[in-house]
Amino acid sequence: MPPCAHLLHAPTPQESTSVDMAAAMASLSDPDRTGKVLEAAGFEEIRITGVQAATCWGQDAADAVDFYVSRHPGAEVTEPARAAMREALRPYETERGVLLAAGVWVVTARRAG
Repeated sequence: MPPCAHLLHAPTPQESTSVDMAAAMASLSDPDRTGKVLEAAGFEEIRITGVQAATCWGQDAADAVDFYVSRHPGAEVTEPARAAMREALRPYETERGVLLAAGVWVVTARRAG
């Protein structure tokens, strides 16, 4: 979870219902769920490999906060919360922008038959 997620009071996947999770932007973030979805769709030889890399969230802490908040439409974020988020992100500012570790799943599968 990004370092500032708790400031937006966004539900975690564990707090979401299965219906919410199926429609959520990160609905395939759980490799077990991804494998089950592919199996149910008729795929086999499913391989899911985690890859980690640094990702740029903005040019500086303020830009990163704006980007993060934009990912949560309708979230009410007060100026004190934004200030706390900027402070939390300052240690991640580099010459290349605000860099945070991120992970993705590389998924391969073969259609059965």
